[in-house]
Amino acid sequence: MKGIEMNEWAASIDEALAGYRLSAPVRATSLVSLSENATYVVDLADDSTVVVRLHRPGFRSPREIRSELSWITALRCEDVVRTPAIIPDGVGQNLHQFTVQGQDRYAVMFEFVEGSSPTIDDDAALIDNFANIGAISRQLHNHVRTWSAPQDFTRVTWSPEYILGLKNPSWEPWRLNPEVTRQTAERLEEVEAHALVTLHRYRMRHPDRFGLIHTDLRTTNLIVHQGHTTILDFDDCGFGFPMWDLAGALSFIEAEPVVPHLVAAWLRGYGGVDADDLATIPALIIMRRLQLVGWMNTRQGTPEHEQMVGVYVPETERIGADFLRGTYALTDAGVRLRPAVI
Repeated sequence: MKGIEMNEWAASIDEALAGYRLSAPVRATSLVSLSENATYVVDLADDSTVVVRLHRPGFRSPREIRSELSWITALRCEDVVRTPAIIPDGVGQNLHQFTVQGQDRYAVMFEFVEGSSPTIDDDAALIDNFANIGAISRQLHNHVRTWSAPQDFTRVTWSPEYILGLKNPSWEPWRLNPEVTRQTAERLEEVEAHALVTLHRYRMRHPDRFGLIHTDLRTTNLIVHQGHTTILDFDDCGFGFPMWDLAGALSFIEAEPVVPHLVAAWLRGYGGVDADDLATIPALIIMRRLQLVGWMNTRQGTPEHEQMVGVYVPETERIGADFLRGTYALTDAGVRLRPAVI
């Protein structure tokens, strides 16, 4: 993925804002997130606030971004879930195209939503939040079953090859992480192979269970205010296994002891699954973990990378061993199974 220096992001936000009819002059811009994209909170002189997402060149195509925005618009219009409104640019386009140093760039402006993300430091509160995330995931999955997407709707497919970085320039395969020693690689190869067999069998049995999902419903992408939850960041939405939304919600915390309780809470909120879906959950969480081992190597210098260095790979090997023993992320705490659809 092409890197962008901080001064180039700063120039980009100024150029992007020039294409919007703002309610007042800009008072301040604050970079609040920098990963695949850069997200700015923009304070205006009339005390209003907006949020601008600047897209990293090459990460998502204009068609992919417009497709994401079409799903957000449908969810808002049909009152399925709460998600920030998209603010059109000066010519009425939801996706704003502008130029920096002769190169096309893209931005999306959203309304600012009051509130805060749920804490992950309190296990009891986190368990409650995962029940809420499960319920939100069910609402999104139900919507997709009946929604008629635009004919040119295009999003990534979260296939095993894409997840593992084999057909994806956005992150590297986990094997290329320098923390993965030869011995660790041999162990993770076995883990990966077991997960792939599990998912292949599921796909053969249920080819219809592969649809549009959010994929990144972590607590950091939720805003809670006065008892209401707003969903952020549909930038990774795409076509995948339904339980991939659970795996995505557990990103970065897959090795924590609370995981079985989080899985149980998510499933209670979701409303129950059948035995075949349940069987994919450990495999999908492990696949997400392997993805992030490769992802971290392409995000050097970020706060996430600094927290993962020296810790994430050894913990991956540990929970991978649990996965092979059939003891990872197991839960029977109030999980309700539906009969499998044959």
